[in-house]
Amino acid sequence: MKKIEAVIRHFKLEDVKNALSEQGIAGMTITDARAQVAITEFLNNPDGADQGREWLELYNYGPVDLCLAGWTVADEGTDLFTLPDATIAAGIAGGVLLSALQQVWVIPLIQEAERYEMQTVGRGKDAAGAESVRAGSEAEPLDEWHPAPGMQRAAISWIANALAATGFALLLTAGFALRGHTMNPLRGLVWGLAGYAAFVLAPALGLPPELPGASAAELTARQLWWLITVAATAAGLALVAFAPRRAKGLGVILLLAPHVFGAPQPPPETLHVLPAALSAQYQTAVLVTMGAFWVALGTVCGWVYARV
Repeated sequence: MKKIEAVIRHFKLEDVKNALSEQGIAGMTITDARAQVAITEFLNNPDGADQGREWLELYNYGPVDLCLAGWTVADEGTDLFTLPDATIAAGIAGGVLLSALQQVWVIPLIQEAERYEMQTVGRGKDAAGAESVRAGSEAEPLDEWHPAPGMQRAAISWIANALAATGFALLLTAGFALRGHTMNPLRGLVWGLAGYAAFVLAPALGLPPELPGASAAELTARQLWWLITVAATAAGLALVAFAPRRAKGLGVILLLAPHVFGAPQPPPETLHVLPAALSAQYQTAVLVTMGAFWVALGTVCGWVYARV
């Protein structure tokens, strides 16, 4: 069968009917054309070992993009293969990359800060015996569960990163779909940089990454400001990039608004127990590792989206 996608991909029904008639398959309905996915090429018995070398090519002859996640391919025997959700796979891969980078550059700084804090204030008490807690927060109970150092703590971090990265990957691909443009790795990289700006860079301008033991404002206020900043930055970037010229000014206002009002800050009398150099080193490490993560995630999601 000749490829008729060049005409079928137009959503005008008359064009589709004409294309089907020209190819000698006028009996096919419009629904059939939209749903038709065919195996166009395959290699089922390569020379030498078959493992990892057998493949097939699927082609969508309809005008509607289809998600193949969950589709199955079977032979006449017992072999069955389910097509994976590539977006989730990209997210898990991004989580693994982030965890690996953190193990090298971020986790050692957190451990150093924890050792410094324990040497300075012991179990939450300063030299005068007074409770030393984060401003506006309550002291943690001594019997509260914490992951044990070593493998348990690392495993929980890796799982949390994989889940978060999968969520970010789904957000990116949802953005691709809403935008509707053809994607490729380079465009995916640009979207990844936008995600980095919204979720990391913009919030860090008001609330830099903080180590254990660093003074900070009340938790709820920080979380609320972070959410507002992320939403305002994402909306502002979308308006500046995609909106008509008359609406781009609103995008700039949204980008600036959270920083004009300012992030919540700890009271000036709060005790600072960490060296400034250690905090600065940690902030740099977090921003660099998160930048690498978002660049990789956006690029891979763009590549995956272009292939599914």
